[in-house]
Amino acid sequence: MNCRQHVLNIFLLLLPAAICLVVFYLDPEIKHSLTLNTASYSVLTLYTTNFVHYDPRHLTRNLIPYIIFGLLSLVLYSKLGYERVFGYSLLLILLAVPLFSSMYSVFTITYYGGRSNVYGFSNVTSAVMGMFGYSVALVMSFEKRDYLFAYLFLMFASVYLFVSLYAGMFKALIPLLLSAASFGLIAYWHRRDEAKKKRIIAAYLLAMVYLFFLSTIFPLNIVADGKVTNIMGHFSGLILGMMMPYLTIIGLKNNDIIQFFHKYTKKIR
Repeated sequence: MNCRQHVLNIFLLLLPAAICLVVFYLDPEIKHSLTLNTASYSVLTLYTTNFVHYDPRHLTRNLIPYIIFGLLSLVLYSKLGYERVFGYSLLLILLAVPLFSSMYSVFTITYYGGRSNVYGFSNVTSAVMGMFGYSVALVMSFEKRDYLFAYLFLMFASVYLFVSLYAGMFKALIPLLLSAASFGLIAYWHRRDEAKKKRIIAAYLLAMVYLFFLSTIFPLNIVADGKVTNIMGHFSGLILGMMMPYLTIIGLKNNDIIQFFHKYTKKIR
């Protein structure tokens, strides 16, 4: 284990939570200036509003799962030898998801002729849960072909949960079948290897735990206490959180291939 990388990853994980806590205790006027209003906003508030909370329950509901699933992800990525992937993916999430979720909120609210304050860390929390989901996919990835189908297994399972909650079980059949097919292929390819079979079973059990806790960010009652839960923002954050490590792994592998090619050509010369 690279201790320096490990410390950097922990620091990167805890820094946004610390920022949320600091912002929570700021003067209300300062917090208001950092909050996104869909009728009047700036590039700065598109980003800063994701760290703003006015209610302690809202703050704890966002930060507790963020820290829990962030630490679980760090443990799994580290155990599997993907510490760099964790660090790069989390950095991409912290840079991209706040801006994307804010711009999406501005677009949807103004499209329907409304105006509102939008704030909170929930979309980033959803993305970190998605990153944990992909770490489960890595548990059952042994060969190059496994990476894609393990990713599809978890992604379609997440889509199935979302669609079944809000559109009914019948409309969720297609993502359910695609998820089962992706899992079945990996299980079939490694059916003769007992050690791999045990990891596949462990990955399946972890996936069920992941889906259970995933349901907590998608409430059946979207409107509660006069506030609307941005379920599409949560869902987009979740999918981005699953995509970031997958794309990072592809990028790192391609980079390793490029570096090998350069070294090989230098030897020839």
